[in-house]
This record gives sequence, C-alpha cells and structure tokens, in this order.
Amino acid sequence: MKYRTARQIKAMTEGTMLVNLVTLHVPDMGTIRLTDAAFDIEEAGDVWSSNGLLLEMNNSKDNGSVKPSSFDLNLSGAAQESLDIATFSRTLYSHVEHRQGYWDEVNGELIDGSFIIRSGRIINIKIVDGDSPVVGFVIANKWSNLQNTRGYAADNAFWLQYHEGDTFFKEVGRQ
Repeated sequence: MKYRTARQIKAMTEGTMLVNLVTLHVPDMGTIRLTDAAFDIEEAGDVWSSNGLLLEMNNSKDNGSVKPSSFDLNLSGAAQESLDIATFSRTLYSHVEHRQGYWDEVNGELIDGSFIIRSGRIINIKIVDGDSPVVGFVIANKWSNLQNTRGYAADNAFWLQYHEGDTFFKEVGRQ
C-alpha cells in the first residue's frame, strides 16, 4: 500500500482531481517531465509539462511484491517531441517514474505533494501510425531483471538510482 497523508486521503474520498506526473530520465537528452493535467504542475522546483504528450498509462498496479511486471505509457504520436524521444538511441532502458497527486484547485498546488506509484525501465518502444498516432513504451519494474536469472548483482551506481543517498555499498564488507 502506498503512503498517503490524512489530507490526501480526504481529497481522495471527496473526488478531488487526481493528476499523473511522469518523469523520463533519458541519458544525453535530459529529464523529461509530463503531466496529463490541463496545466503545468510545479513541485519542489520541478515542472511537469501539460503539452498534451501524455495520453494514457495502463492501470496495472505495483502491489509491492517482489515479482516481475510491466506497465504501458502512451504518448501522442502526432507530436514531434514524442517521436524524438522514441527514436533517440539511448531511450531504451531509460528510467521512468510515475507519480500521482491530488490537485487543490483553490490554492493551485498539489495537496501534500505527489507520491510515487511505480517506476522502472523502458524495455520496448512501439510506434503506431494511423488516425491517432501513438508512441508507446513498455516499462518493466525493477524486479523484471530477476525473471531469468538466479542471482542479483548491483553496483553502487545502480543501487543509488533506487535508493538515493544510501550508503549500503560503503558498509558492505566492513567488520
């Protein structure tokens, strides 16, 4: 279960607008922040753009289990920015983070900030052309690399992507 503050739980029960915030960390292209809201959303100095690129995310949930799974992220294929992201050679295996938040329309801000829903790496890219072109990404959770392996290995750089500021690898092997 994801942690929610009392104000966020109240907002949820009152039907307050829920917004999706997606962050793509693409090497050499930078950090791309998108929202499905009709307006840009700012939180802690970061801005998620409401440029219409974020079309949908499937509703598969991360239930907290150590089990490989994936979810889909679809961007507008009619926009050149979506095609640029999809065709950039380093997009595959880029890190993606999906957050949500409840929007306070009176104060124009997220109620107690956003909260992480799921994250993972892009494992497949598909471009569907047609009347409504779509650029789709399949994102696998962090446990997906365990599906066909017997062990799990990580180095400090990999570990810090998921556990920022942790000193685990500094302590390993100390006596």
